[in-house]
Amino acid sequence: MKVYWWGMYWRYLASIAVMLLLVALIDAQLDLVSLVGVEFLPIAFWGFMAVFFIFTGIFQRNGFLYFFWGYKLALSNKVWLQFNAMLVFLFVALAVAGYIINEIASANNLLYYKLYGQMTLLIFYPLFVARFVAKHEKTS
Repeated sequence: MKVYWWGMYWRYLASIAVMLLLVALIDAQLDLVSLVGVEFLPIAFWGFMAVFFIFTGIFQRNGFLYFFWGYKLALSNKVWLQFNAMLVFLFVALAVAGYIINEIASANNLLYYKLYGQMTLLIFYPLFVARFVAKHEKTS
């Protein structure tokens, strides 16, 4: 059986797009910017992402990404659970790093982190994690 790590990666990208739309809808209804504050909005977003991935992992054993035709990849539950756990770790790390950098760094450094640091992690970390997790999948 051949493992398609690229399929895991595009499912991650689709999940991020769906989550951005969901947060935009919630923001339109609840005005999150006024509740959280502009400087803490990315921190709240990444925290929400981590909680959402954990919460959906309770109801869908293989995690949120499995909803995006994950059964077609024919990967084991262990692979999906590891990938989901590593994404939760990414979102928690982004929230914590965002808070720490917001508190100790200058406005320019915070801007660079949000623009370059977060985007680099969001693009490359899941790509390498998908390859790592899929590589350790036992094939038959």
